[in-house]
Amino acid sequence: MDERRGETKSNNKMVRKAMNERELRELFEEIYRKEGVKILPEKRLLELLIEKGFSPRQAKELYYQAYSLRIIDIGLDAELDEKTGEVRKFIVVEYMTNEDWEALRALEEVAEEEEKLKRALESE
Repeated sequence: MDERRGETKSNNKMVRKAMNERELRELFEEIYRKEGVKILPEKRLLELLIEKGFSPRQAKELYYQAYSLRIIDIGLDAELDEKTGEVRKFIVVEYMTNEDWEALRALEEVAEEEEKLKRALESE
């Protein structure tokens, strides 16, 4: 058991050492490019990382690291099951370029300015 734990620690250290921000971005870009999409369900993304040879734990670690480095963004999506009428919610993960973040920031600034204008009109 100690050997196995040592291997896991070694593998995790190897992932941390081997994956700098550029390499991590390239890994996620390759995954999304091969899938031909910009948004994947969280479960599918983790499956693809595991298929790339990472352990489930390493896949989660890479996922969180990519989120903290703003390589991916996480959101919530929902589907309506027409047979049962139930709404199924699930986490989706979007690959984000620097241009995507800039566009998102610009949209947020426009929405904020719009909100200020509404408040100003309401107060008159």
